Amino acid sequence: MRFNETTKEAQLVSAHPGVTFDELQRETGWELTAPEPFVETAAPTEKELKLIRMIDPEGFWTS
Repeated sequence: MRFNETTKEAQLVSAHPGVTFDELQRETGWELTAPEPFVETAAPTEKELKLIRMIDPEGFWTS
């Protein structure tokens, strides 16, 4: 989520791989907006994964 600079409204800017805007809209209690293009969330880099695994050795956030 990010805030639209003009309207100040929260906007969905990306989704995890395999998740569509329509799926997210069905699971949300308000009307979502999204800028064009709506994109897939980028996968974490190796450096980011290494840091996550250091902070979360039990794998709570990665399993």
